[in-house]
Amino acid sequence: MEQHPIPQNIASYQFRLVGDMTLKQFLELAGGGILALIVYKSGLPEIIKWPFIVVFSLAGIAFAFFPLEERPLDIWIINFFKSIYSPTLYLWRKQPKLPDFFSFAPAKEKASAAKRLTPEERLRFSEYLKSLPPESHPSLFDQKETAEMGKINEYLKQQTGLKPQNILHSTSKFVKVNKINEQMVKMYELFATRL
Repeated sequence: MEQHPIPQNIASYQFRLVGDMTLKQFLELAGGGILALIVYKSGLPEIIKWPFIVVFSLAGIAFAFFPLEERPLDIWIINFFKSIYSPTLYLWRKQPKLPDFFSFAPAKEKASAAKRLTPEERLRFSEYLKSLPPESHPSLFDQKETAEMGKINEYLKQQTGLKPQNILHSTSKFVKVNKINEQMVKMYELFATRL
């Protein structure tokens, strides 16, 4: 398959003045020629005049027709002077700010004492606990748990011959309301700051 060159300057169409010479090339060539003509008409001695005429004529031709690496000579000269007068020493300075995910710090817990309940708050809290309806029948889960614990105790009794201890298992019934009220008040005092 034959390869074809890809056009590089599609967006910047240049008007052709004479043949393949663009308007910019014509003006560069004319500028070199005009400078050479000014030096020729000056009253300088011949030994100084002719080297300047040759230099200006060749400079006009070079600017117009000699691109280096697909760049015109005027671009090369402009870039040369930009590179000379721009700072050439670049320093990298470390940014003092770390990214957020590297600067994670856990929140400090407040060192505050547990909140003490006033007598009015204790009274209101105990009234609230009394107002809760006690569960008259154990839930289905509690019934199944009691049955399974009984089976385990019977098995252990048969295997070891020892009398199993009564294992307290959690039920949702309020056995002693006053004792539970005291425990709840103590728990509330301990964890009041976290609520």
